[in-house]
Amino acid sequence: GLPGNKLIQEKLSALLERKEKFTFIYLDINDFKAYNDAYGFVKGDEAIKLLAKVIQSNISRMGLGNNDFVGHIGGDDFVIITIEPEDYATELCERITSEFNRLVYDLYNEVDRARGYVVARGHTPQEKKFPLMTLSTALLSPEMCKTETIWELAQIAAGVKRKAKLAAKSYD
Repeated sequence: GLPGNKLIQEKLSALLERKEKFTFIYLDINDFKAYNDAYGFVKGDEAIKLLAKVIQSNISRMGLGNNDFVGHIGGDDFVIITIEPEDYATELCERITSEFNRLVYDLYNEVDRARGYVVARGHTPQEKKFPLMTLSTALLSPEMCKTETIWELAQIAAGVKRKAKLAAKSYD
């Protein structure tokens, strides 16, 4: 039920055109594919809806986010665009990440919770151990990365997100 790519692009274009200060937050669920493969797409949808709910509830609780824009890029990728100060955006990311990482455990069965991983095929024909889902966030602003276009901002955000995902714990 959140705005998609077209509205995300329109929002970013308008802010860049007006040269307004804003912070772009990219959120992505780590090891979502393994969860979706192991539990099925209906349970995968629950994980996506959980993240959307956590994002929206934290924005409401912090009380500054009247101008925050939340969008769903697709799959397990979300964005928040805020014109609030950068320290607000940082705290918002920390709260969302902490709450999601805590609540996501309830989506797993007892066996997977106890051992801390799921067994799935991933991108290979062999079964492999995958950690339980966590959240990665990338936070940047046009001022931070000296960018003036949506394309540049999206490329930089994708790079920052990749680095955050690499830092997430993994199993062999």
